[in-house]
Amino acid sequence: MGAQNTFHEIGPKFGVCVAIFDFFKGALPVLLAHVFGLSLAWQMLTGVLAILGHDFPIFARFNGGQGTTTSLGTMLMLFTVPTSIGLISYGIIFLFIKNSNISLAIGGAIIALILGISHQWLLLAYALPIFLFIPLKLLIDSPRRRAIRTRNSRT
Repeated sequence: MGAQNTFHEIGPKFGVCVAIFDFFKGALPVLLAHVFGLSLAWQMLTGVLAILGHDFPIFARFNGGQGTTTSLGTMLMLFTVPTSIGLISYGIIFLFIKNSNISLAIGGAIIALILGISHQWLLLAYALPIFLFIPLKLLIDSPRRRAIRTRNSRT
């Protein structure tokens, strides 16, 4: 599950489709919370719940994706300009180094830097744990991912 896995296992076209779906899976709940006039705290909670729902889906036995694209969807709704700059930076860096994880780390650092420089501490407090949770989720999933790769290499 997830855009990156789909990209590698099925192909780029499907990976991009899943990435778009995952992005809106994070963006839409936060946008709706905003439209319904909920406070920023509720919008942030909605974003966290969307990410957790993606990362640990009940119907897939709690085995979901890393939550990268879903997280970015929530962030774009909560802090549009810093996230847009981070996404553009990610894209440019990825074009040169072809490593999504390193590009994401740099793009995420740029988002955090912009939030810090602009003294948006509450939004920074939202972004940092989410950015730290992405590699943690990868670590949590690594035994399952290794088992899948091993099983697939035998067939």
